[in-house]
Amino acid sequence: MGQYRPSLNLETVETIFRRHGWHYEVIESHIVTAFDDVLMVIGVDEAREILLMWVPLVPGKGMQGYVPVRPEAERDAALYMMAVNYQLALGAFTRDHHDGEIRYEVSLLLLGSALSDAQLEASILITVAAVTHHAPVINNILTGRTTVKQALDDLDSGHRSGNAMAV
Repeated sequence: MGQYRPSLNLETVETIFRRHGWHYEVIESHIVTAFDDVLMVIGVDEAREILLMWVPLVPGKGMQGYVPVRPEAERDAALYMMAVNYQLALGAFTRDHHDGEIRYEVSLLLLGSALSDAQLEASILITVAAVTHHAPVINNILTGRTTVKQALDDLDSGHRSGNAMAV
């Protein structure tokens, strides 16, 4: 008898969502959901056995809701995200250099392992915590309400630069 290799697919993730009673929709082969008002998209790369989770934060040029910002503000937000990413244990804030879109992304490589309820729940909780804490700061930097120096000083001291979240 051969070794059992569980396959990762969208149905695997949906089964966990149903088991916990979490609300979601399937849109274009992705799970779209929200936890604590944090919109989340979950996909599966079946061939590479990777669970992909992302939170859209700032739309890029050409996307609905895009608002142009000063290049200095984009640079400062990127600097802040890089500093935050250095401290994160899971996931990262990312920025598409082509259009300026900003997301928080998590990838879980499973390679023959079954996705557990605990893994998915922990990933969701970590994502919500990171986005809830840092997205308002990124938004404040992009809109000029916070300087990158203040944001980095607050990051180093464990505070948050403002609480307005318009992303």
